[in-house]
Amino acid sequence: MAGKDLGSKHVCCKCSTKFYDFKKPEPICPKCGADQRQAPVVKAPPAERRQKAPPKAVPAETEQTIRQTIEFSKKLPLDLALFHGAAPYPGTPFFFEVVKEGWFRPGTRWEQVDLDKGTVLDYPGLPAERLLYWQKRAWREWAFRPGPIFTYLKMLLSDLSTMDIHESFNCNPLLQRR
Repeated sequence: MAGKDLGSKHVCCKCSTKFYDFKKPEPICPKCGADQRQAPVVKAPPAERRQKAPPKAVPAETEQTIRQTIEFSKKLPLDLALFHGAAPYPGTPFFFEVVKEGWFRPGTRWEQVDLDKGTVLDYPGLPAERLLYWQKRAWREWAFRPGPIFTYLKMLLSDLSTMDIHESFNCNPLLQRR
């Protein structure tokens, strides 16, 4: 039957079965026999119960929420954690919100952006310098604990050549040929 018009698609009001009515005048569910014309009509809620439009967008991130994120990250069983600021990539909804709200740092040039070393955001009440401070602090607080330090040591010791910087300079007397 592929390619043929199967009529209107329905979802049964009693058993939730999906079916086509095959252009019949009575849309009867093939599973339970319920006539879909007798389905209860769903009315829109009264105006006072309708959801209101969200308030004007404001940055959700604050120093308090950043602090909560850091504390949460320290409770997770992670071997590695990276902390980056939000990146409003061109064309994304976040980008358009940042443009609309004026959260770009003055003089932002995309070809100079390195999200590991900087940010393009300047929130009201949370300027770029504070965002960078919290990004660095988050990593330090997470990484300088016994578990992550042990993980980093295991990674370093798993390949001892990573520890031998003298070999590349050929200045370690024990490695030199006699």
